[in-house]
Amino acid sequence: MKKTMIVGAVALLASVLGTSAARAQDAPVQKPISIKVGGYFPQDGDARKIGDTWLHVGGDYAFGKTDTESPLLKLGYLDYVGKEKDGVRGQYIGLGIGVRAYANRATNSTVSPFYGAGVGVYFEQAKGGGETKNKTGLGLKASAGVELNQGAFVEVGYTYLPEKIEGTDLSGFTADLGYRF
Repeated sequence: MKKTMIVGAVALLASVLGTSAARAQDAPVQKPISIKVGGYFPQDGDARKIGDTWLHVGGDYAFGKTDTESPLLKLGYLDYVGKEKDGVRGQYIGLGIGVRAYANRATNSTVSPFYGAGVGVYFEQAKGGGETKNKTGLGLKASAGVELNQGAFVEVGYTYLPEKIEGTDLSGFTADLGYRF
């Protein structure tokens, strides 16, 4: 089931990126760089033993959009999540590709809702009791938010990581504040 979901998500994302690449030249992206910082809320009880809220820092670079009226932005992203408490640490780094779309970008309003999805390679690590455990695998993410005209945005998301470290699932929710420039 999990492998089917991952393969399906990768195929969908690849088809979206491939279809837009097959169109005429992509339009340039204004404010292609995004940075964000906020909280990460792991869903697994074992991960929450370290803390209910972990640090989340991320960024992405939008390298093309499909058209100027209703852009579907193609992007590469990097995410970091981590928390340490009493000598026990959990963290992951995600590196992947994704898309972001705006609901009303063509109307030039001051507030633009957006949503996105991505697939990437996630490097997970757990340290504690003198041991370090590492896992690497594919992961999925989804997000939604609101961008202000000046570039500031608020975003919520979910990251699904099928690989578990010693039975601990590092999947969870994010809430971030960010800026695009």
